[in-house]
Amino acid sequence: MKPTEARSQEPSPEEQEDGIARLHQVAAQNLETTPPVLVSYLAVPDARLTRLHISPHFKHLVQGNGAHGAYLKDHDRWVQYLHPEDRERVQQALAGTREAQSPYCIDYRLSDAKGVTRWVRDMGIYVGDPQQGGTVIQGVMMDVSLEHELRDRIEALAKQARRAEAEAAASKAGELLQQMHETLEHTASAILRLDAAGRISYANQAALRLTGHTRPELLGHDFAQALLNAPEGRRPADGPAPYLKDCREVLRSRQPHHLQGLTLWRKDARPLEINCQLAPGAEGGAILTLEDATEYRSLSTQLQYQVTHDALTGLLNRRELLIRLEQALRQARNGHNNGAMLYIDLDQFKVINDTSGHTAGDELLRQISSLLTGAIRQGDALARLGGDEFAVILNDCPASEIMDTADQLREHIADHVFRWEDKSYNVTASIGVVPINRESGNVITVMSAADTACHSAKDKGRNRIHAFKLDDTSMIRRQGEMRWVARIHQAVQEGRFSLFAQTIQPVEAREKHRGTHLEMLIKMQGEGDELIPPGVFLPAAERYNLSGTIDRWVLQHTFSWIADAGLDENRLSLCAINLSGHSVGDPAFLDYVVSQLKRHALPATLICFEITETVAIANLNQARTMMETLGGMGCRFALDDFGSGMSSFGYLRTLPVDYLKIDGLFVKDIAKDPTDLALVRSINDIAHVMGKRTIAEFVESQEILDRLQEMGVDYAQGNFIAEPVPVAELRI
Repeated sequence: MKPTEARSQEPSPEEQEDGIARLHQVAAQNLETTPPVLVSYLAVPDARLTRLHISPHFKHLVQGNGAHGAYLKDHDRWVQYLHPEDRERVQQALAGTREAQSPYCIDYRLSDAKGVTRWVRDMGIYVGDPQQGGTVIQGVMMDVSLEHELRDRIEALAKQARRAEAEAAASKAGELLQQMHETLEHTASAILRLDAAGRISYANQAALRLTGHTRPELLGHDFAQALLNAPEGRRPADGPAPYLKDCREVLRSRQPHHLQGLTLWRKDARPLEINCQLAPGAEGGAILTLEDATEYRSLSTQLQYQVTHDALTGLLNRRELLIRLEQALRQARNGHNNGAMLYIDLDQFKVINDTSGHTAGDELLRQISSLLTGAIRQGDALARLGGDEFAVILNDCPASEIMDTADQLREHIADHVFRWEDKSYNVTASIGVVPINRESGNVITVMSAADTACHSAKDKGRNRIHAFKLDDTSMIRRQGEMRWVARIHQAVQEGRFSLFAQTIQPVEAREKHRGTHLEMLIKMQGEGDELIPPGVFLPAAERYNLSGTIDRWVLQHTFSWIADAGLDENRLSLCAINLSGHSVGDPAFLDYVVSQLKRHALPATLICFEITETVAIANLNQARTMMETLGGMGCRFALDDFGSGMSSFGYLRTLPVDYLKIDGLFVKDIAKDPTDLALVRSINDIAHVMGKRTIAEFVESQEILDRLQEMGVDYAQGNFIAEPVPVAELRI
């Protein structure tokens, strides 16, 4: 028989005996069972208290309909498991906790697709969360079907006993009462029975163990006076008031009630936090089921810690830091707190991760966390924001001490030597500082300013501090770039990029190829019909690690265009694609290029990759690997903006490139500047000696083209030759 199924007719004597035997079995099992599975969940305090997700352990409470261990993400699916007779009561009870945001504990039934019904105890607390509208609900459920089954059976046996007595079956009633007593004595749940005056009329063995009293010490005594009042000399807890209020409500309404977090005082004067289930009993009395709440309190504390702390370092997490920052800003606006927000970013953390692995990186983060914890002042808040970024809120810190305090933290980090296996690393950090005072903005404004200040410190050489100022031109520029980051993300998601192409033409007419030589370019669609050139948004993409995403977009759309147009070497001699430093330094990007060539079945000889001289030198080993790998497949490479570096020719000898693109800054004035003319001629001559072909950029007039022809430059590119056009309009 399922825990909560109702009988359609009175039990027979045989069924009564079966029920009694079952109670003995339940009692024996209950003494040996492990604690029930705890099912955690997260909810938001809206009108429906929508449950965002429920633990996979939910499968232990219900079966079927998607409950096979997966997270239950749909609130309506949780609601459908509520027993129809309990649904309105549960939802009203949960909604009633919203205004005061008080903890709750509710018993109700769940019915699954197979018709199995179980009682669960649902306990939840409200915790602060500004990102979810102020608070979220962290809760747990546990299976208490056995407890309810036991209570129902006890009441059923009591009714049977009274019925047997009414029918003059005194012997049978006595036997049933004896068996009921044995069941209660052996159950693991602490059970008390009170008479209509609130005096204890029965206590089972579990209740005696829980309270430390003997049975004579309890029987006949008022429950609240005997167990809820603090002993003399001990600090009183809540006292019996909450119990008395709820007990009166149970006796009035004859409906069960659960009291959570009640303090019971044992005989040895030790306080014990308990949960108390109140249920109406016969003759105006009540049945109390008591359970030690220590385990649940420990779980609640653990959940609260996990919500507010970083798992790796044990510091506050980003979510809790934002809550503390909001509190500091509110106090500052009220004139009670001035201080600062410090944004700390480790320098070159990626080097340690790449050379010694992520385990070493994690250990470094733990060491830095311990170092900072010992260095900050009492009352300050230290958090790990994520990755290698930390933050400190300096509370009640005079403005004259803020920069010195930040510099002390920087020096602590700089003095730390990180050792891993046979390697040693010197660690430094860049710190952005934003004051917290009456004029400070909101949390988002302060965090953005601190991040911007930190990046400015990195731009100025790392291992230094930069304080935010509203009139700082570098900060204004960086904040402008950060606004472009959001627009770039939006452009990728909404397909607001457009692919353009510009023709590269042989300088000597007799050397015109049978196919067209192109360089692929990208533009962004603005809010209206305007097209934003790459020079406006690419610097922000480079700075905030988005250039790799743009490179992949250009490559994939270029390959698709070539394949869809059916272009071959008779129509397209070479198609050049620019690569950023992020792509050159990313081994996964090389695999991506190879996979896209195979996917589109393109001849590799049609593709040329352009890498700037600066990027090639900064990523020399990765650039050489990429050139050797893709060059072996037939791709060609061009070194862009050549001549802008200080050691151009020295590095050129080590890079297997096919083309040199002479920096347009030298080319654009060769018709009137002898120095630029001599530089371009030198680059062209040395490139030819080394077997490279040359391309001159920024060819904007016939005079420039004539000079290039005189010195023997191979190709010319610029608006005078051909302006960029959308690939959809290109006819080749």
